[in-house]
Amino acid sequence: MSSMNILMIHEVEPWMFDLDYTRYDVITFDDGLYTQYLHREFFQSLEIPLVYFISTGVVCTSGIEQNEQNVQVVQSELAHRQAGDGDLSAFMTWAQIKELYKAPDSFIGGHSHTHPDLSGLRMIERVQVAKHEVQNMIATFEMQKIRTKMFAYPYNSDLVEYRSALPGFQFFGPERIDIRSLRNS
Repeated sequence: MSSMNILMIHEVEPWMFDLDYTRYDVITFDDGLYTQYLHREFFQSLEIPLVYFISTGVVCTSGIEQNEQNVQVVQSELAHRQAGDGDLSAFMTWAQIKELYKAPDSFIGGHSHTHPDLSGLRMIERVQVAKHEVQNMIATFEMQKIRTKMFAYPYNSDLVEYRSALPGFQFFGPERIDIRSLRNS
């Protein structure tokens, strides 16, 4: 995997449509943000494998109608803060995630259940939280009839606790190129 050029995208913004994607082998999307779904046709037209990493407990279930008129580009950090307050409108719904799952060259991967930041925890706490997150993520994917063996670390932190809890998975982390680094290139 390290020899591959893997691009990482969080929120999709208009300037991204002018980039040259031909040098990338895979495009990954973290957090399951609605803007990723909204612009799926553009990315699907690139004919590059697309992997959408979903935190299974951070999915829009509020029944809010999402469309181009009422969606704003919400930065990932703000979207997670809003989710903590109960507003999941910046995230995809399960119906949208399943649509991507069925699309050619589109794959769904895990991104934990609630997207916790484990960096400030003691080792024993990290192990417990990672195990709990992985169990809930896998159970939720099974309930939604989505199968995956791919995982992207929350906050892009390559933690052994997730690797231990997910044997047989392919992991995506800091080796990915953040699209924001290409903004002025």
